[in-house]
Amino acid sequence: MTNKEKVLEAYKKYAEEFDYEEINKIQFGQEQFYITESEFLYSLVRDIKPITVVEISPDQGFTTLIILKALEKNDLSARLFSFDVHDKSKKYDHDGMITRELIVGDAKETVEDSLLEKADFVFIDSDHAYHFGKWYSKKLQILRPGTLIMVHDWPMYASNGASNNIVAEKAQSTFKEELHNLEVLAVKQYFIDKGYANPVMNVTDWLKETGKPYYHTRDGVMFRALSPSQILVKT
Repeated sequence: MTNKEKVLEAYKKYAEEFDYEEINKIQFGQEQFYITESEFLYSLVRDIKPITVVEISPDQGFTTLIILKALEKNDLSARLFSFDVHDKSKKYDHDGMITRELIVGDAKETVEDSLLEKADFVFIDSDHAYHFGKWYSKKLQILRPGTLIMVHDWPMYASNGASNNIVAEKAQSTFKEELHNLEVLAVKQYFIDKGYANPVMNVTDWLKETGKPYYHTRDGVMFRALSPSQILVKT
């Protein structure tokens, strides 16, 4: 079974038990992290059953809650280490069988090698500019081979290794958004072409392959893919 087949099997097994609306009521985040990629994040944590999870840039804590829900459902002792430049998600810290700790500061200075060496799963939703992406792509070399990584805000309009198709349709976007996408694409190029990780699947590619909608409209303006998350495996 390929890594992509394993991910899709996990999705098929666990996605239906995830209650997106429950999380959304606690911490509104629909404009940042959408239902399909939330289901994939939840399903991966349920399937992997990680003991140590690293989350870089949880912001308000929407993805933190998804990860915690999955860890609680796993009913195993586990620790979630979250890193951010602010403390907006500090309220979700707690001890117990499932421990969550937010470390505040620049991730380039606070994410320790010793933690990554034992990480079972990594989620990243950080600054995707080239300089920061280059840092985390190098940093993640410390991970054990086979460790799954999920990165939010991946280039949506070109193949990400999960499929060979090019998304020809392009929604409206500003010059700033186009520039941002080019920077993210440069990170992707560095991350994969250097051999630090192999692409497993892109959630938007999967939506396109299965005929599901991957655009959304807000206030009459069409935006790009609902689920621009890339799943990779450490080589």
